[in-house]
Amino acid sequence: MRYLIAATVLCAGAVVAADFWKSKQPAEWTEPEATKILEESPWVKSTTPFMDPKVARSSRSAGMGSRGGSGNMSGVGPMGTNAGGAGGTPLRLPPVRVSFETSAAVSDAKLRLKLQDLYQEQRAENVVVSVLGMPMAGDVGRGQKMPDAERRKEMQEDLQERLTQMTTLKLSNDRVFQPAEVRLQKTVNGQVVLFVFRREELNLHPDDKQIVFKTLMGPLEVDVKFNLKEMVYQGKLSL
Repeated sequence: MRYLIAATVLCAGAVVAADFWKSKQPAEWTEPEATKILEESPWVKSTTPFMDPKVARSSRSAGMGSRGGSGNMSGVGPMGTNAGGAGGTPLRLPPVRVSFETSAAVSDAKLRLKLQDLYQEQRAENVVVSVLGMPMAGDVGRGQKMPDAERRKEMQEDLQERLTQMTTLKLSNDRVFQPAEVRLQKTVNGQVVLFVFRREELNLHPDDKQIVFKTLMGPLEVDVKFNLKEMVYQGKLSL
């Protein structure tokens, strides 16, 4: 019986910990709490990309580059995993992390952990959504020659253009927004894709209920739902 009571107390504690940002000031957060904001919270979600094996095979056959070259997906998936999907079986891909970098909650978590924050200067004008862990078309596969600098620049520009066109934030009332620009940034944790949305165009409110971030990278699709009411921080919707 005492074990049952102890388990109940622990569960109750976990529920309180899940919303610690509502009852504690950022200076009072523990390091694990601040880390939680940055890893799995209303502003940060991890998800596994979806890849249709048939689409993957079609993409490899057609080539991913739209400027006369094959910007390689070449059967090489995330982290060098095989994207073949033998027999049409579902592909097991590493998760990616989608973060609202310009959220004040994310900023306070980085400050608590003494991490550099590169995005807060943009908060007044932009909402920046990052995707960490997404394999890039144009990545060099095993046994392939590295393109020269000019070709790499073309491939990056082509990728940014495609991502701008194939990425949306969608509200539950079917309002859809596309990023004004896409940036690629290398970090110690890997390459990050930054999707920049103009804040004045979004004009969101917690009563909008839900927003869905979706992007397509060749055969890969990332689709993540965010609850806007849960994204309220210090009395304001924090994006």
